[in-house]
Amino acid sequence: MDWQVIRDDFPASTHHVYLNTAGIGITPLPVTVEMQRLLGAWSAHGATTPVFRDELGELERRARERAAELFRASPHELAFTGRVAESLHIVVDGLSWHSGDEVITSDEEVIYAPLYRLAQEHGVVVKRMTLPHDREELLKRFQSLLSSRTRFVWLSDTTNKTGIHLPTKEICALAHERGALVMFDGAQTAGQFPLDLHAMGCDAYAITGYKWLLGPYGCGLCYIRQEALAELRPHRLGRGELDHERCAYTPDPTARAFEFSVRNLVLRCGFGSALAYLAAMGIEAIWQRTMALRDYLWGELDALSGVRIASPRDPALNSAITCAIVEGIEPRAVVEAAWRANVVIVPTEVPAGRDNLRGVRISPAFYNTTEDLDRVLDVIRSLLAAR
Repeated sequence: MDWQVIRDDFPASTHHVYLNTAGIGITPLPVTVEMQRLLGAWSAHGATTPVFRDELGELERRARERAAELFRASPHELAFTGRVAESLHIVVDGLSWHSGDEVITSDEEVIYAPLYRLAQEHGVVVKRMTLPHDREELLKRFQSLLSSRTRFVWLSDTTNKTGIHLPTKEICALAHERGALVMFDGAQTAGQFPLDLHAMGCDAYAITGYKWLLGPYGCGLCYIRQEALAELRPHRLGRGELDHERCAYTPDPTARAFEFSVRNLVLRCGFGSALAYLAAMGIEAIWQRTMALRDYLWGELDALSGVRIASPRDPALNSAITCAIVEGIEPRAVVEAAWRANVVIVPTEVPAGRDNLRGVRISPAFYNTTEDLDRVLDVIRSLLAAR
């Protein structure tokens, strides 16, 4: 794989050292060109012109099929969404809740509001666990929170704060023994790691298209396992059949029942183009490249006195997301110094009561180079020397 040739598909790399794919990835040039072509055709011919309308419909169908192939699922189990929060609402709002039901989550999640509303309106008990950086201890802690009242589990497959990549298959097995549904936030996993949703065994999975999948902002997917579809009632009515004689509505039997309202088909087609771009390289090759860059970064950070890596060292739990703490220097100061050097990193979003994680997040992707990482390392070395 000629990574330098691939890097040419990311013009932003000529202007910045971009190390925030965990926030928003850079859309590759071929995907942008394809979306521009579609928008141009929309303007030139009109969205309802039969030929153009049919092309958009075919591209949307192929996007769903590409996603199913890439994530090892059925197209019928995938609903297009706008973002992870929408996917969580599809599941949470589609279940019937009772006082005393329990939800297990962690203190490293991004989205809590739908869970807290369950607590306020239905008396649901929300249990938040701290994720240790030891696989066996993590599973033991999770198992200790399970009970006969556990109804739902909401965890990030890979956390966006310290980059913990969870043992999802084992979590699903433990939760299913208690009859609980399991849903993962896959925003930091899809596109970074190979993903097999059927083998994982989860009931639902939220995918963001604009991070590691490098798609357009505002398009993602919600996977709902075939067997779990019957347990969810569409909160907002989308695709289905109307019987005007009986004033009856029958939802679509697939996950498309949860695709509500008008959507931007150009975004969906652009998402499909991004999936095709990644599939052509192979997610396994992408994962190996990304982790090699991460290993280089960690080796250099470990050599610096005054820097601590707060991400898990266990190979079974870690990812390309690096939380680095520069002792004695505020994370915002590190970020601003990096920006002045034209390097894009961000502060770590710190969970309540976890000040030990107050650092910066560095998330290289396959289109980065060791020279990119040397740039951020030089910024940290300069700050340490000035300190």
